[in-house]
Amino acid sequence: MVDGDEAQDLIEPLISGLAEDPLWSTFLERLLRRARADYASIVFRPLPFGPERNRVVHLYAGQASPPGVSQLYHDILHAIDPLPYQDMVEGRVYRLGELLVSGDPAHQAYFDRFLVPSGMKVLRMLRVAAPSGVSAWLTISRREDPFDEATEALLAGLAPYFRAALTAHVAQERERISARVASEAIRRMNFGWLTLDREGRILDADPNGARLLAGP
Repeated sequence: MVDGDEAQDLIEPLISGLAEDPLWSTFLERLLRRARADYASIVFRPLPFGPERNRVVHLYAGQASPPGVSQLYHDILHAIDPLPYQDMVEGRVYRLGELLVSGDPAHQAYFDRFLVPSGMKVLRMLRVAAPSGVSAWLTISRREDPFDEATEALLAGLAPYFRAALTAHVAQERERISARVASEAIRRMNFGWLTLDREGRILDADPNGARLLAGP
């Protein structure tokens, strides 16, 4: 059973994970152990800015889908993925039975062709949203044994901290992209910036300013 107090052990890596590469790797590994799950993931769908390749972020720990199943998802199944991601109530933990409609052929096909061979027959999912509107989904899954109520309470308890971490990450990415665009504009205009002391000595310079000082 997962103790409610163990949520505290996950808050620190959820915050410090903003500086990790990959993001939140320690948090996901620790959550995997706490929940005794086979798989744990964070997915952003999608980031609304930046290059297309950066718009979907998938971070995970544990047993990923087999390569053939993963390829099938990217080629075909992602287009018919029936899980109601955007309709999930923010901050609420969902069971798989609440996300798939029993008796629906499309939902059953998704379960049989992707979730079962991926070892995700038992699943819990939480959606949080940053004030900017960006959502992220935290998922844990097992091949067989159901999760207990304490594990669901653990995920629910993490929601405000996960939301805060997501908000900080989105803000960081926005600032990083803005700085990159500004830097490229400055480079194309062939000027840079310098910081001088009272005697006119150079204290600091951006890469473009240093390059211009160095001359041809």
